[in-house]
Amino acid sequence: MVPIASALGYPMIAPKARGVSDWYLGNSREDVFECIEHFLRLFPNVRRERILLAGFSMGGYGTWRLGMLRPDCLRALIVISGAVRSDILNGIESIRGANIFVLHGAKDRAARVDAARRVVEKLKALDANVTYIEAPEGGHGDYKGYDLEAAVIPWIKQYMD
Repeated sequence: MVPIASALGYPMIAPKARGVSDWYLGNSREDVFECIEHFLRLFPNVRRERILLAGFSMGGYGTWRLGMLRPDCLRALIVISGAVRSDILNGIESIRGANIFVLHGAKDRAARVDAARRVVEKLKALDANVTYIEAPEGGHGDYKGYDLEAAVIPWIKQYMD
């Protein structure tokens, strides 16, 4: 995400949660929201309603989960090879009003693509604003020539400019 944030000229924060992330169920989730609040106090020119959350792998799961916990706090979600557990599938209605970008490799063995497909199908059934890109030859973080920047930068611009 660093090259994407740099290309757009946007600030980026990457909080490191205390201890084990515990799937963003405990202190980890609070660390992320506390970091956002601290950043907003330091930089009052950054508008709260334009915050975008992005994550890869377990960070992708965290993006789903944190988006569900505080849908009012985030303008958009970017989930890259994000793990999907039953709690995400069961609570996805809470983010149907969010702008969501999902990228997943069809050959991902760490975070199963079928779970990503199911959550995207549920979101589409809820008329959510979701963009789903599946890289046919992609694995877990290796998208075999797929240009993430070329796809996600225009997507972000339509919600942030």
